[in-house]
Amino acid sequence: MKSCPPLDLNSSYLYFLQASHFADTCILAKQNNKIVGFISAYIRPDEANNLFIWQVAVAEEMRGQGLAKQLLNHLIMRPHLANIDTITTTISPSNLSSQAVFRKMAQHFNCDITVTSFLDSSIFGQDTHEAEDLYTLKSAQATPLIKCLQSQKD
Repeated sequence: MKSCPPLDLNSSYLYFLQASHFADTCILAKQNNKIVGFISAYIRPDEANNLFIWQVAVAEEMRGQGLAKQLLNHLIMRPHLANIDTITTTISPSNLSSQAVFRKMAQHFNCDITVTSFLDSSIFGQDTHEAEDLYTLKSAQATPLIKCLQSQKD
């Protein structure tokens, strides 16, 4: 994550928890024994059909090659995520590259996308942190995203 600004760097402990407790909803990509991509996510406890994407990290040398899309496709194809019809994430207003990734994802999955204010910068106290907007990608007629991907392959 250190090499993927502007993502927030979390503790090593948190990444170990994600890799163990949330392994079913996280995915990474390696090239030549080096991690070049990572998505951390979880199914929202209050919405079993909603996959919240916590972080998407792609190594600088791999950016612009569709790796984030490939990782998300592989994640969505997992059988235990077969009912997911909504993806949510938060993105700061200045993170134009992440905004572009999720807008492309919405097109890829043929989803409607809405952007709403989520966290005001003032709630972070003395930490310097931008506001966060909530991006919601929702498939038409609540079609599971796995079916959207399968229909693209046909």
